[in-house]
Amino acid sequence: MSTLKVIAGVLVGAAITGGGIWLSQNTPNFLSKPKAPQGQLFEGWVLNCSNEVKKCSLSQTLMDSKSNQRVANISIGNLGPKGESFMLLNAPLGIVVAAGVAYKIDEQEQVGVPVQHCTPDGCHAALPMSTNLQKALANGKVLRLGVLAPDRQSLSLEFNLKGFKEGLEAYHEKVTAFGPVNEITKVDTKKLSDQSDSPVDAEVSQETNLAPAKNAEKKLPPKEQPKNKNE
Repeated sequence: MSTLKVIAGVLVGAAITGGGIWLSQNTPNFLSKPKAPQGQLFEGWVLNCSNEVKKCSLSQTLMDSKSNQRVANISIGNLGPKGESFMLLNAPLGIVVAAGVAYKIDEQEQVGVPVQHCTPDGCHAALPMSTNLQKALANGKVLRLGVLAPDRQSLSLEFNLKGFKEGLEAYHEKVTAFGPVNEITKVDTKKLSDQSDSPVDAEVSQETNLAPAKNAEKKLPPKEQPKNKNE
């Protein structure tokens, strides 16, 4: 897959020693937006909803301009069992999965998120859409998604947040119309422009309950007592 070559051949960060991800402001110039995205457009963001399954997604995709293959994607969706909203960070294949991914909104603190699993479409991480995170995204200009390449170099992929606030407002209108939702999904879109000095919730660095962790500890049955030879 060409994405593997892209990841191995493009250096946008700096050398790392501890296995962590360092997000730089440099981004590769081979990326482009999809030419004809399907859905309601908000600048670089696309809203798609299904009345049948009562699900919506607000997403932005980065493409390889040469091969026209998807490199990375960020998607907001009401994926929780009670309609809770999550942000999905979809990174390219060929990364160091154990390092997870990291994201940084403008000059705010960098946040690490564990990778849950990988599919032919890429490696996926998820975190709940807290109120603080929604405000940070709505008021932000750029989100940088960082991954670690096999050569231990960090790569930074840039997503433009222009149009996100308007897309998020439309997303909440659609989701609310589907019926009752959990508190975490609801946000006062009129207050999204209020600046908040609070950092993005620390809980976002923890694994979510969307899918069980692959390395989850299994409960073993109790050891059987040795039988008495006289029995």
